[in-house]
Amino acid sequence: MVILINGDDFDKRIQLIFLLFDFDKSGELDPLEFILSCKAVLYGMCKLNKLPLPLIKHIEDYAKSFYRNIKYDKNFDNKLSIEEIKQILKEDYEI
Repeated sequence: MVILINGDDFDKRIQLIFLLFDFDKSGELDPLEFILSCKAVLYGMCKLNKLPLPLIKHIEDYAKSFYRNIKYDKNFDNKLSIEEIKQILKEDYEI
């Protein structure tokens, strides 16, 4: 969570988060890695803001929807690269 709220620029923060969750060091997040990153980030943000935790099923469904959306998985490989994730967050920052 410190990475999200520190003063570094956007690209550097996303790079650090990406590296934390790219468990196999492939340079891409597969669906399981992405689900785990979403869970961690959402849980941390909810705790910091004293909000109720979302249901795990909702987080998983939301994360899985990214892999079904051709807008996000540009090369249809069922993985998200750091560049795809940066583009997602820049275009749809409210995510």
